Parts: sequence; structure tokens; C-alpha cells
Amino acid sequence: LAWLAEQGTVYDSVWAPIGKTMPSLASFWTGEFPLEHGAVSNPTVLTVPTWAESFQAHGYRTHAAVANRAISRGCGLEKGFESYQMLPKELEPSLPGALLDRARPHIDAGEPLMLWAHFMAPHQPYTPPEELARRFSERPLTPADNDALYAYHAQPETLDEATRQAIIGLYDGEILAAAGWVQELLTGLDAAYRGAGRGGLLDEATVVFFSDHGEELAERHGYFLHAKSLYRGVLQVPLVVAGRGAAVGRQSQPRSLLDVLPELLALEAPAREVWAASWQTEYYALRDARWTLIHNPTQDGGAGPFEPPRGVPYPYQSIELYDRSQDLYEMVNVAERHPAEVERMLGRMQAWYQATPQGEVTHIPGGDMRQRLYELGYLEFAHQVIAPWTVEQWKQAQE
Repeated sequence: LAWLAEQGTVYDSVWAPIGKTMPSLASFWTGEFPLEHGAVSNPTVLTVPTWAESFQAHGYRTHAAVANRAISRGCGLEKGFESYQMLPKELEPSLPGALLDRARPHIDAGEPLMLWAHFMAPHQPYTPPEELARRFSERPLTPADNDALYAYHAQPETLDEATRQAIIGLYDGEILAAAGWVQELLTGLDAAYRGAGRGGLLDEATVVFFSDHGEELAERHGYFLHAKSLYRGVLQVPLVVAGRGAAVGRQSQPRSLLDVLPELLALEAPAREVWAASWQTEYYALRDARWTLIHNPTQDGGAGPFEPPRGVPYPYQSIELYDRSQDLYEMVNVAERHPAEVERMLGRMQAWYQATPQGEVTHIPGGDMRQRLYELGYLEFAHQVIAPWTVEQWKQAQE
């Protein structure tokens, strides 16, 4: 990944629209917020057109290999791909080879090609290959399966800093494992292009490297995971664009994950001054170049989003304001000290919400995919729409 970054543009401030795999990737492939395309959670289906369908319509050969069961065939992301392989976490090391097998005939034939490789690692449970589990921690064998991570969220007082760092070491081992698979894929593609007499990969293709979300890593509430969080650790994601048409350097101007493909394809992308996110249609976040507003209009009594582990609170206050120029990790709520900024950001959030069309939400039907989502803890899904407060509602709540 360091090599890839040296060849292209590293984007320092890229924001995902949600901390959940299916809706975040749906936004990448459509250029729409989850509120718009309707795939607001993992147990939903993407029904609107995707950029992959546009590539296919323009004569590209299109292939995908993915490693997260939440985006199995039937979720809607397979649209536009002539092959769409699901290789779950235990088969993830075979993913680069499987995609290379699909790509080589098209490279040899000189056909236009669009590939998508989705690796689940790094992702809970944190179970890197054994040779990497000992790389980043003095206590690398600390259990980091889902049950252990859920238990720390349920009883955060049992998590000491040494254990937290040991678990993060396992997460880092998963990052290194995924980096190796990316290297295997890019090296194989480069060899295929050179073998076909077409020059190197970065002479012929554009490589886009990104993540759909991050991990909380127990920065708050003993929570290591992602789906409940609208904070920076989950929503700020990496992005590197290298190869044909990509400059070499860094880009500090914030970006939305929605705009990556439109910008890459030289299409008109919105000139955003704020970057919005939501958990389904109930909890909201809005960021500008300096401030972050987190908003809970649900009056949920501190329960927070309904995600695994169920019944463990992840509380959001009605209004939280963070000054990222002083508090990069969004840990100190300064809403009471800066009411003018709250009013300004809440007004911008309301404007964004009013300008965002509400898409139809389609639930995953019964069958194999529903069973897979049940195994991942996503069976129950209640969709309710709770709009952000207006400035007037916030002022009334202050009285």
C-alpha cells in the first residue's frame, strides 16, 4: 500500500456516508446517499442503477470477487458484473487468484476491463494469519472473536489498555494480510499486462483503493466494531488513486465516497462544502472542513442504534459538536460552548436532508442470503424515518 501511495494521489480526508458495508458500497457504486438509493442497511437490496452497469453498457468486461457475506449475490451490487464471486473470510486468500483468472483472457484480448476486489479484512473478528498475529503485539493471543468483542462492549470496565492494544495488534495483522492480497492482485495484473505486450498495469489502468468503513477500536463505550458509530474512526476512510490519469501527491480537500467514481470518470460531481452521513434514517452526522455535528433526533433514552451486540447501549446525545481542529478523534463534545456553530451546522444538516430524495427501502427476501445475514446478526431490521431537527426544534429543546 505504501508503494501504491507513492505512485498516485493520496486523499487525506474522505468520508463514508455510513459505517456499514452494504449501504456504504452501494453509495460508492451509485453516487447516492443511502437515503436516496434506499439500501440503508445490510438486510436491504439495492434497486437503483449502478456505475458497474454503465461500464458494462460501454463495452467493458466486468468481474467482481467479494469476501463479505453481507454483499452476497442478491444484494443488488452484483448488477453490471458478468461474474460475481463470493469468497467468504475463510477463503479470502484465494480471492486475488480467482479474480486474476477472470481477468487474464480479457487482458490478452485487449478488451476494456473493470475489476472489483473486495476484501473483508481488516474486520471483526480479528483473526489474522498465525504468522502475522504475533507481529504487532506483546500479547497477540488475546481472544478477538465476536463474542469477546461483544463482551467488552457490554462491560467496558473489564477492558484495560494493554488488552485493547493487544486486540488492535491483531487488527493491524489483518491490515497487513489484506495488504499482501492487494499486492498479489496488483502484481498479477501487472504481469498479465506486460505478458500481453501492453506495458505495465499503471500504464494501462487506473487503480482505486478505498475502504467502505473503519473500526471504532474501543475509543468509546468499549466498542471495537463499526455499525453503531458515526464518528471519525469509522467514517473517515482511506483513498488512493494511482495509474493512468492520476497525479502523484496528496489531496487535502475533503471528499465524499459518493464522488470518487464521478470524479474519476470526469463527470460532474457536486461541489460539496459539507459531508453527510446517517445511520439508516434515524441518526445523523454532518462535517465541514472543521466542525462535526452528531445528531440524535430519536429520543431513544440512550439506547443508540439497534446493531449487534443487541441490548448494549451506544448512546448519542441529541446534539454533539466536535471541533476537529483541536479534537481530531471527536472525543470532546463542545456543543454548549458553541451554540452559534450548532445552529449553523444544524441548519446545513436540515438543508441537506430536505435536498436529498428519499428512496424506496426494499428488504432482503427469505432464502440463503437472509440466513447468511441472520448468522452475521442482521436478521431484525425495523425501518423508521426520523428527520433531523430544525433549528427551531433545537431551540425549543434548549428551553
